[in-house]
Amino acid sequence: MSEPLPPPSAERVPAGARPWRTDDVNRWITAGPAAWAHPLWSCLALVATGVWAIMATPDPLCTPADPCGPDWWGMFLACSALLGVYWVWRRPTLALILVAPVTILQLTSPAALATAPGPARLGVTAAVVFTALALWERLAARGRQREVIERAAGPERHPLPASAVMFPRGRTTLVVAGTLLAVTGLCLWQGLAAETRENARDARAQRLTVEVVDRGEDSVTVRLPDGDIRVVDAFFPASHEPGRSTAVFVDGDGDRVRLVAEPYDAFGWQMLMLLFGLPGVALLVNGLAARSRWRRMTEGTVPVLRVRADNPGPRVRTRVFAADDPRGRRPALSLMTVPPTARDLPGVDDDPDGGEPPGFREVAERATGQAMKGSHVVEAVLYGAVTEGAEAVLVTGPDGVRDGLVECGVTPVRARALLPDARNPDARPYGPHGSGRALKRRRRDLLARGAGEEMAERAVGEPLVALPSLFRRMVAFSLVALGGHIAGVTLSEVVQWRSVVPLFGVLSLFFFASSALWRVTVERRGLWVTRLWSTSLIPWEDIRMVRHWDADTLRVVDSKGRELLLPVGGAVEERVLRRVAGVRERTRAVEAMWRRPELRPVREADVGWRGMPMGPVVVLLGVVVGVVGAMWW
Repeated sequence: MSEPLPPPSAERVPAGARPWRTDDVNRWITAGPAAWAHPLWSCLALVATGVWAIMATPDPLCTPADPCGPDWWGMFLACSALLGVYWVWRRPTLALILVAPVTILQLTSPAALATAPGPARLGVTAAVVFTALALWERLAARGRQREVIERAAGPERHPLPASAVMFPRGRTTLVVAGTLLAVTGLCLWQGLAAETRENARDARAQRLTVEVVDRGEDSVTVRLPDGDIRVVDAFFPASHEPGRSTAVFVDGDGDRVRLVAEPYDAFGWQMLMLLFGLPGVALLVNGLAARSRWRRMTEGTVPVLRVRADNPGPRVRTRVFAADDPRGRRPALSLMTVPPTARDLPGVDDDPDGGEPPGFREVAERATGQAMKGSHVVEAVLYGAVTEGAEAVLVTGPDGVRDGLVECGVTPVRARALLPDARNPDARPYGPHGSGRALKRRRRDLLARGAGEEMAERAVGEPLVALPSLFRRMVAFSLVALGGHIAGVTLSEVVQWRSVVPLFGVLSLFFFASSALWRVTVERRGLWVTRLWSTSLIPWEDIRMVRHWDADTLRVVDSKGRELLLPVGGAVEERVLRRVAGVRERTRAVEAMWRRPELRPVREADVGWRGMPMGPVVVLLGVVVGVVGAMWW
């Protein structure tokens, strides 16, 4: 295991840098937003009342005199509403600026909630008012935290390290955002072109007055003047009552019949625009905001504090502790960091006779491996007036590295004070909220870890098999069956763009189902991991880390940096039966065997132990259910 990095040398600690002590951290946490202002409650209120209002809004009445065409304005309002919910969570400043105009547009536009019942609109208004108050509290808390951190740092201010000034913060995000928005523009162009083309075709077609004979869930049956009965697709069949007359466009020899009240609707293209446009706009705003915050940091001087940090490696979430917390028992905040240059990584020096320095990727993998193998708490220097959502820079590293190991944040600061540290069961989080549910979850985690070690000791050298819980596997196969049913029902519309949404739903169901169909077999040589389509052996010497992530997912990282996230399950059984679920015992035993080589099996597992990939079974189940759905629905 790699040795921990020594603290920054004296010349790398700016003059006058004060330690960030526990009392200061407590004051910083106390200055944070109130519990009721957590963005989760605002988002839930907005989503719940929004769904209520949408479900209560009556369908539009489509007539030949007032047809229901492509609703581009409604799509814009839907996009703004979804982005508004996202910005409430991530961008409180922008959300507070836009909350009033977006709400007015949503409540007054007929394409949105103008026709919703009064109680539903009142509920949306109440949710928006609550959200605005929560946003105001969060922004005020950032100001309070900034004052606390500046008071703790004292009057001294220093510029960022030289290697961090030119860090391209937000550049990758902007590149991805530009690509997504370019695809969104292409979808918009195709949708408008298709609308123009179909409208021109309708203009050339023959318009006939027909009688509505019957209507279904997504179609109406009409009788043409020559007596022919035709079934016409309809988005709003309730607008066409049987026995009444309506108008249709008949093109060519009657091969194409379309309701005049429902002309071509570019719904498929609009869904694609939402699919690419929403993340594109969100990433664009994130990138611009990150660059703006970073520019303000680099152009001036910032507060500097001496702290402690763990996992000082690239692409690893770094946790920051108080300076008088040498064991790292209670994290105060965390952020994802990367070095600005390859020379700012461990193992790279400025010796001109040392040959060519290794490339960035090679050194990054080396530093990541060091952080993965062991979490070491080291002294560090924190740059920035850190608040929730702010930018920060950490400096730590051995002698001989220019400016120390400079770690620039690639994600905003996230407070970790209210989260328990599973490695230190006796530690209590900072602040008054370190009890209750978090402590119960930590106790369950400790019980599961102890049960896993006992199971590993009872295995007596035999291979051990770990599987997801029975409930999770049943849910997985149910999702596969549901996906096959949706695919079979929508098979007749697969060539039409309106089937884009069901197809995405089918793919999502299969994805979530496949994540729960895995099997891990522990033997003398390593881990046999059986996924949906393959079975592979990861030798013990190639395993970099085996641990539980969020207490419900087994995380395996190999020497090449490839990561396997295996959902375990068992939470329902654990809470109902009030004992450690057997599936969690086995996965904890896998982790214990990786940490303690003396517990590993002495036998090799044959084919029967490894199991078989479930991909063929999943495909067969989906096809059978899809065929039945296509035949009977």
